[in-house]
Amino acid sequence: MTVLETAEEKRAGLLAILAHVTGREQWDIGAAALENTQVFRLDAEELTCKVHP
Repeated sequence: MTVLETAEEKRAGLLAILAHVTGREQWDIGAAALENTQVFRLDAEELTCKVHP
């Protein structure tokens, strides 16, 4: 896991999460919210899955 430190990294991470969960891509995230929010990035080294026809 990587802790995202800069406001730009945090904003990009939060926007990706919000777009995935809500389907909406336009969000206004204030500087205070970014300062008080911890965002982590999980980098997967390997991904496996099953296909169900």
